[in-house]
Amino acid sequence: MRRLFLLAILTGSTVWSADILTNSPAWNGSSLIGTWGDLGTPTYGETVTVPLDGNNVLSSFTFQIFSASAAIAFNGYVQNWDGAKTTGSPLFTGSGTVTGTSGAHPYTMTPNVALTPGGVYILYFSVLGITEAAHSSTSWGSTPGDTYAGGAFFFSSADSGSSASGSIADLNLSSWTAGAGFGAPDLAFSATFTAPSAPEPGAVGLVLAGLAVLVSRVRRCGTPNRAARRRA
Repeated sequence: MRRLFLLAILTGSTVWSADILTNSPAWNGSSLIGTWGDLGTPTYGETVTVPLDGNNVLSSFTFQIFSASAAIAFNGYVQNWDGAKTTGSPLFTGSGTVTGTSGAHPYTMTPNVALTPGGVYILYFSVLGITEAAHSSTSWGSTPGDTYAGGAFFFSSADSGSSASGSIADLNLSSWTAGAGFGAPDLAFSATFTAPSAPEPGAVGLVLAGLAVLVSRVRRCGTPNRAARRRA
């Protein structure tokens, strides 16, 4: 019966928790840092520390970006951080476009990539390697105070002035610049970390099938047969 009880626990429903790293409540909705784009600095990002509580899958991350005079195509990345610059190759690449709609708007990427608990990574948007339909630049939401203890705002001017022919690999060649020196220790951002996903449906089916067999065996073992009852 103990095995049956344990198996029932393992196959029961699980509540999946999440950690949301954010400084949006501290952002006043108007403070900003600029300019970013092919007419400005090509690459902006925020470093984050992965939680240690089992929620190590980066489900999504968001930056608040103000409207641009012309649409800006960009790519979003997740990459290892050595304390001064990116290392290796991006662990995730996604694409987006900043629109010309007035005001600040959230721009979100959904990597769903598992990261090392306690590790530090940088989440960033860059226009490197992209030929823009019309040249433009814009500003990002930022906070004048240090509002996130696990990371900071960094930017890279690599390939500035020639972003269309630039390369993401160039970001590994020199140290990035901390935004704190420009009055913006952190960007207005959020990052959601979740636990690894639930078992695949096929795997759950196999476990349930095993549970059914076990229940059947427990019933047979716990019920005397008729011949034994007659002898009694």
